[in-house]
Amino acid sequence: MERRIKYVLAVALTFLLIFNIPLVATSSISYSIYFTPKDRVDQCMVDLINHANSSIYAAFYDIGLDNVVDALINAYVRGLDVRVVTDDKEGNTSQYQQLKMYGIVKTDHKSSSMHNKFIIVDNRTVWTGSYNPTPNCNTGYNNVIVINSTKLVADYLTEFKEMWGTRCLIKPGGSIRVHTGCGNDNSTDVYWQRGKPVWNNKDTGGDTAFLRDNKGNLVGRYTTNQSQTNFTNTSYTVTISNAEFDTLHHPEKDYLNEEWVEITNYGNTTVDMTDWTLSDEANHVYYFSSGKFGRYSPRNTPYPDFVTNGIGMEVYFAPEDNVSSEIIKEIEAANHTIYFETFVFTHHEIEQAIIEKNKSGVNAKGIFEKNMKYHSNSTFQNMSSNGINVTWDRSPEIMHNKVFIIDNKTVITGSFNPSKNADTKNDENVIIIHNENIAREYIDEFYRILGRQPGENNSSTHIVINEVELNPPGDDRLSTVMEWVEIYNPTSNAVNLTGWTLSTTHGETVTVTLYGTINEKGYHVYERSRWLDNEDESLILRNAYGNEIDRTPILSDLDNDNFSWQRYLNGIDTNLSSDWKFRFSTKGYSNGGMHYLPIANFSWTPSNPTVLGTIQFNDLSYDPDPDGSIVNWTWNFGDGDISYETNPSHQYADDGIYDVTLTVKDNDGATSSITKQINISKGNSPPNKPSQPFPANSSINVSVNSILSWVCNDPDGDDLTYDVYFGTSSPPTKVEDNITSTNYNPSLQYSTIYYWRIVAWDEHGAKNESMLWHFTTMAVPQYTLTITIDPSNAGSITLNPSGGVYDKGTVVTITAHANSGYEFSHWSGDSSGTNPTIQITMDSDKSVTAHFSETPQNQPPTVTITSPLNNSTVSGIVNIQGTASDDGTVQRVEIKIDSGLWMTATGTTSWSYSWNTTLVSNGNHTIYARSYDGTNYSSIVSVAIIVNNILPNHKPNVDIIFPLDGAVVKGIITIHGTASDEDGNESIVKVEIKIGDGNWKVVSGTTSWNYSWDSTSVENVDYAIQARAYDGQEYSSIDSIIVKVNNKKEGGGIPGFELIALFVALAAILLCKRKQR
Repeated sequence: MERRIKYVLAVALTFLLIFNIPLVATSSISYSIYFTPKDRVDQCMVDLINHANSSIYAAFYDIGLDNVVDALINAYVRGLDVRVVTDDKEGNTSQYQQLKMYGIVKTDHKSSSMHNKFIIVDNRTVWTGSYNPTPNCNTGYNNVIVINSTKLVADYLTEFKEMWGTRCLIKPGGSIRVHTGCGNDNSTDVYWQRGKPVWNNKDTGGDTAFLRDNKGNLVGRYTTNQSQTNFTNTSYTVTISNAEFDTLHHPEKDYLNEEWVEITNYGNTTVDMTDWTLSDEANHVYYFSSGKFGRYSPRNTPYPDFVTNGIGMEVYFAPEDNVSSEIIKEIEAANHTIYFETFVFTHHEIEQAIIEKNKSGVNAKGIFEKNMKYHSNSTFQNMSSNGINVTWDRSPEIMHNKVFIIDNKTVITGSFNPSKNADTKNDENVIIIHNENIAREYIDEFYRILGRQPGENNSSTHIVINEVELNPPGDDRLSTVMEWVEIYNPTSNAVNLTGWTLSTTHGETVTVTLYGTINEKGYHVYERSRWLDNEDESLILRNAYGNEIDRTPILSDLDNDNFSWQRYLNGIDTNLSSDWKFRFSTKGYSNGGMHYLPIANFSWTPSNPTVLGTIQFNDLSYDPDPDGSIVNWTWNFGDGDISYETNPSHQYADDGIYDVTLTVKDNDGATSSITKQINISKGNSPPNKPSQPFPANSSINVSVNSILSWVCNDPDGDDLTYDVYFGTSSPPTKVEDNITSTNYNPSLQYSTIYYWRIVAWDEHGAKNESMLWHFTTMAVPQYTLTITIDPSNAGSITLNPSGGVYDKGTVVTITAHANSGYEFSHWSGDSSGTNPTIQITMDSDKSVTAHFSETPQNQPPTVTITSPLNNSTVSGIVNIQGTASDDGTVQRVEIKIDSGLWMTATGTTSWSYSWNTTLVSNGNHTIYARSYDGTNYSSIVSVAIIVNNILPNHKPNVDIIFPLDGAVVKGIITIHGTASDEDGNESIVKVEIKIGDGNWKVVSGTTSWNYSWDSTSVENVDYAIQARAYDGQEYSSIDSIIVKVNNKKEGGGIPGFELIALFVALAAILLCKRKQR
């Protein structure tokens, strides 16, 4: 049944302090369950956010859906208190940046993961499960449960408040000592969230600490050995005042030292240091925030275990609550089933608990995410080898659930993957729910992910109520008509039922006690008159200790007939109503569907048996019943002989076709038979001996291109195949088998003796072998290489290998070397080309001529400047470009500016040089260029250019330091602040201030300025104070604050309107007295 969250309108709230929001009381609990991808979970989340009235607190590892981010921002714009915590590794997404613009998101600032997945809405609803609002989670398998419960809200709100933290303030004159080592109990100290010491100065000191504000501006710098001057930003009254980088407690164990940095506020106003950072030279960054994550999170869940409206819930957070031990407790308490779905499963203690329960008879079954198949620590293989039914998810999408379902009544869900990181490092949330209705929905989803219907071939592992006859034939109001219940034992052990009970649940409860023993795979029927209702009846089976073993769904039978409610297939139990079928009664025996017959099958060898040949028969039968086995074999060979052996052998006296029948019987007495025909032939003649070899036996001077051949036939006319044995040693090895051709093409070498033979096979497996043949190949041919040099005195030739006569196939490398005054030109004859080194293969006599020519005189290179153009105006970084050429090779191009030095450009034939024109004066300059070919420089070319660099102006900045925004003031106050200019503070001409609707007024000072304001001269209302700075060209952006003026009136006199009221009262009294007279 579909459930929907019941929203209640919140009462109007006037003002809420941070996190001091009272919980909305409720006496009922409602819940909704969603699963991706079948439900639009992202839209459900958006709907929940859109219906929120006061607050939304969310913690997710990743937020990647624009519609969810838009809903959160819209809620914030509507005036709701919206806060989001996410993992810092996801802090660069566009969605995170949008939330950051509105100041409603924080990250955990730590190496391990903030892996929580929950939302708290209006302090009355908790959303949790495995779902992150991301595209992947929309398409993969995830679960969400949404629950209304004040105690559950209190638990999750406590965890969220720890992560969000409060502001980090340092009072005037106050100090904060930041520890990197072991720490102490000083309440003013701050402990960094990572336990590693930052400083690396055990012997001499010298590491430096950097203090930066939340915008990254350097506030203070401190070093102990004074290798650099300590620094303080004058814009702040806070700086690093002292530090201890190397204590003497553990001189050989730096990680145990109590190292610290002290920060002091020397000003007269409180400074907000929230999200400021302290770092070392290696840029290890730590944040000033009291938000607690990971191992720093305290164990303080207010309601870890509670029951609301019959639904038991347990709430735990990792790593502080030792979540794995709570999960193991639930596993160890399992009696019947443990189902689990997991994205990552590497926690070996949880794994071992499941293995032990599975060995004790509990049915354990799990689904693993397929992408974790090659995870080195995955528990999948070990679970499988220990007999647990585990499978990889077959969906192409990600199976992201983290769910355990125990005994069909307990669900464990949340963000917790069973892994060591989740248990000891990450921030995780887990909820354990004890409710059969909720468990049933998770079981349905489990089997949906498994990829088959819940009732398909799932045999039970415990005693079950197997069949119920509510309304048997006859008048069931009579004591002679027996209504009955059949109990089935699917296990492999007999069970003593003495003291067990059956109880009805509809109308008047009837409890009956059972006696006797039910054998393995046995049935027990309890009969009684007038004890079962015909409509809406359900029965519960309990053991002698009162523990519930099985329960039927609600059943009805309105006809007096022989039909009953039965588990079908027999003994099936997935705790779903689909397990039950209304069928013809099978009282005291199987309901069907699960009774297996043995499967008979056999084979024999050889495949083509002959008369009087020995035939080996091989039994291939099997029993599909998990508890069944074949105990008897009967062979009928069709010729009058019979055998009872498992794998007999047999001979036939005559040829012909015979029917062979095998009948097998299992341990339940079930039989099965199979008949196959076997053809017995009279026999087979082997092939004739292969003969007439080519080359002929003992041949010499055989060509290396020869193809071997032979002649062979079969007296029965059978098709033949051949094995070829060939090689240079005797006996030769097999090189081909099962070929049908009578030819074989080998690779032959010169001057080599080869040995070969042929084995012929017919289609019945008979064979015949040739004699061993041999032949000798011809000697390798030789060819002459003739070399000519033209002109004869111009150069020389080298040959590799040397010589002039070569074996056929030799590859000769020929290299031409020019004498002084000559250069190689080209080859002619049996080779061509202009490369001085060539290769030639000696497959015939060859003649090659090397041609040389006189070396021409060197010509100087040329160079051009293509950019910038002559007389052009340039600024900034200029890319000078050009080209160069030469009759040989351009080795480099050089340029110079004006009378400067020559500098090498990048490139040669196409070159460039990057010139920073801001390094020279504005005005006329000349660029020169020349190229060099290793012998001569080119002529110098030049272009004239004009440099014109104009620096842009930057607007100044102004800040109001005092009073603070929202402050209440009275009397005469001094408004003061600071101003700065990126182009130099000396450029600031003036600072002006404007109060309320007044005029702009010039204050005293520039970079540090002040203005005295007599607030008694104005009304007691709110005033906007604005400030701006001017650098002679532009005004800065306006900085503004709002203050409230609250001046008490002098003298304590009676206000004017009170005097009027007094005079009116006196006049009334006098008038009354006159009338009395």
